[in-house]
Amino acid sequence: MRGVWLATVSRLDWPPVASVNGTSPAQRIRQQQQSLIDKLDKLKSLGINTVFFQVKPDATALWPSKILPWSDMLTGKIGEDPGYDPLQFMLDEAHKRGIKVHAWFNPYRVSVNTKSSTVSELNRTLSLHPASVFCAASRLDPYCRRSLCARSGYP
Repeated sequence: MRGVWLATVSRLDWPPVASVNGTSPAQRIRQQQQSLIDKLDKLKSLGINTVFFQVKPDATALWPSKILPWSDMLTGKIGEDPGYDPLQFMLDEAHKRGIKVHAWFNPYRVSVNTKSSTVSELNRTLSLHPASVFCAASRLDPYCRRSLCARSGYP
């Protein structure tokens, strides 16, 4: 196996930040899909045969989940339908190139944004077991002083 991790949290590797900054939905979708195609083409040329694709960067999803809201990494707003299924698109495009895809979940990070509007948007996830989430200082994210994390030992 020759694999890579493709991070979506904070748009580290994908989707491109420019795709959510003031573009139309159709243009955003084209930019995101073309960016993913370009990355997969580059990975294929380097002999990569496996991608660990981050589909749950926090308490949001990059697929049409019945439990989690859509990720704001796709549109800039938590819960907003991006107009396509990024995970299915990734699977289709990767498989065309003979690349395997493994879904990468971040099970603990709820959000790196503790604004009340974000907490409100994530209420569907948090309301069932609010004690299972805590605020923690974030040393990794220079743009955020605190982040919400899941308590791994919470029943």
